[in-house]
Amino acid sequence: MALLGSARVYTEKSVGFKDADQADNIQRAEALLARVLSVEPNNATAHWLNGAVLTAKKQFSAAIAEQNAALAIDSNFAGAHWDLGYDLTLTGRAAEALPELETALRLSPRDPARNIWELLICDAHAHLAQWDQAIEWCRKSIATGPSTNWAYANLAAAYGWTGRDADARAVVTELLKVTPGFTVQSWAAWRSQSSDDPTYLREQSGIVEGLRKAGVPEGEAKTE
Repeated sequence: MALLGSARVYTEKSVGFKDADQADNIQRAEALLARVLSVEPNNATAHWLNGAVLTAKKQFSAAIAEQNAALAIDSNFAGAHWDLGYDLTLTGRAAEALPELETALRLSPRDPARNIWELLICDAHAHLAQWDQAIEWCRKSIATGPSTNWAYANLAAAYGWTGRDADARAVVTELLKVTPGFTVQSWAAWRSQSSDDPTYLREQSGIVEGLRKAGVPEGEAKTE
């Protein structure tokens, strides 16, 4: 349990913080998880965390295999369903992601991460250009809170694509309060770092265009 607890800290840091320490955090998490799996190869939590580390490394096929391994051990593991759904969206399989994300919510309806799970459902719908459903789920995520610029960005894009100009303007105002200086280009650069899958990037470009339609400031294109 101590090894898993330490591994989770480094895993969360490797996923949530893309800074100079990310490579070190990944290495530490991998070493701890290898120790756990060497003595408990059927530890679902270890496979789940290992999958998250692999996602941070953009090794999505291996990450999906690890989440499936966790679910083979414990089919009611809400976190594994959640991360599997996210990995599927990152690999251009958003339609397959939705049942996994919805299962996570069903299994753990009061989960502290519920707002993020609702956001990922919104994001999957946005990747599929299912804008009305994206609006529904991003509004749920914002209502559950705490809100993130990701939820507001997807909601603004959905309103932009559906021609709901007044709603789009209102959400852009809120988005700029949550993240002052938010621009189309800063968003495009950030989300393109998550995956290089061609389908994912094509779908993400649709969300970017929705931000333009909603009136988000363009900003400067990244040259790096």
